[in-house]
Amino acid sequence: MTFSEIKSTCNKIKSISSTNEKKAFLQSITDEDFKNFLKWEYDSSIVSGLSEKKINKVLADDMFDDGDWTTCDVKTIFDVFRYLESHKTGKDEDIRTVQWYRKQICKNDEEVEFFNRVVSKDLPIGCDVKILNSVWNGLIPTFNVGLCDKYYGNEKVIDGTVEYLIDTKTDGCRCVAIKENGSVRLTSRGGKPWLGMIEIEKAIKDLPQDNIVFDSEITVKNPQNYPSLEVYDRTIKIVTTKSEEKLGLQLNCFDYMTLEEWNNQESKFPCIERKAQLEKIIEGNEFLVYVENLYVGKDPNVIEELMNTIVEDNDMEGLIVKIANSPYQWKRTKNWLKVKKMQRSDSDGKEVDATIVGYYEGKNKNKGKLGGLICTMEHPTYGHIEFKCGGGFSDYMRDYLFSLGDKLIGRTISVQYFESSKNSKTNVQSLRFPVFLELKEEGQEPNN
Repeated sequence: MTFSEIKSTCNKIKSISSTNEKKAFLQSITDEDFKNFLKWEYDSSIVSGLSEKKINKVLADDMFDDGDWTTCDVKTIFDVFRYLESHKTGKDEDIRTVQWYRKQICKNDEEVEFFNRVVSKDLPIGCDVKILNSVWNGLIPTFNVGLCDKYYGNEKVIDGTVEYLIDTKTDGCRCVAIKENGSVRLTSRGGKPWLGMIEIEKAIKDLPQDNIVFDSEITVKNPQNYPSLEVYDRTIKIVTTKSEEKLGLQLNCFDYMTLEEWNNQESKFPCIERKAQLEKIIEGNEFLVYVENLYVGKDPNVIEELMNTIVEDNDMEGLIVKIANSPYQWKRTKNWLKVKKMQRSDSDGKEVDATIVGYYEGKNKNKGKLGGLICTMEHPTYGHIEFKCGGGFSDYMRDYLFSLGDKLIGRTISVQYFESSKNSKTNVQSLRFPVFLELKEEGQEPNN
């Protein structure tokens, strides 16, 4: 299948509004090239290292004067994919080569735009991995992890008859750390690789145990040395740096199993035993930190006692409650319950009004709809706050608000949020996890 044919097929898929009709069209496609194209584009474990901005970077003219890379025989987009398998640094030399490939493959401006979307892995075609795998079973690998349900609303799970344990809720970046035949890889909750965390990788590689998996959170090293509100911001600042070596991080490990168990999605030991094994494996490690149990027992009253003492006194985000004899499950489960401060109120979080000062279009399935709102507010405690709100909108509301366009400017909305924090880049106060509640009537002022 040629590049032009791939583009035409993608546009056809995107133009079909009915999910069943979309599936029927996909089922009619027998070309293996197109299936391989979709696998490369939508497998989150495959990265290119290039954003659309990088692909369009203007490079110095002399970068194109030497080297025999210009004699490369580029025939298809798959030649680009093969190159990026081992050249995904995002450095200028890789950008240069991809730009050369683009010149050979694309015949017009539309194909250039399509090429940029493909290589930056930001190509919306109106269907997700779930739909693709329903048509071609297992076409794109999925990556699942254990997820918590909410505690408030499920309190009856902890009824005084079952043993449970309590962990602190680590405020960082979820990470599955896998050591396989001596090699280490770190993976996000969404299946994307965490790259450049050389201190953590070395710590795992140096362990005598092999073919093991840690479920964990990445945070700034020694998070106890910082105010709770700063831990996440400091972590993100390191994790998102462009440096190839991301130093000053640690892995907070809260679960463990063998690689065989992980691959087969079959947990052989109960939670309390897995944690005991984990503690022995990483005991005393500088970069691999065991998340200790705050409590093991059956008394349901301990949860609120710890929320009122340890969590409040240390301004922590919350607790994680786990049934002691539960297996690891690769899905959201009531065997793990998340106890967060923002869930304690009837409104499920702190609520404030804010003024809309801007908006932006969504991506992928929200293309042509609202992506989010840019807002400001004056907080009685924290002063001037600026934030973006991209969650809590129904599909109807995304369509409706986007149709208002500039008429949104100056309107008031209500949002929920977890806490305030300072933006590390702008040094301006912001809100963490804002969720849209409602658009107030025209002319209605914020009520804080």
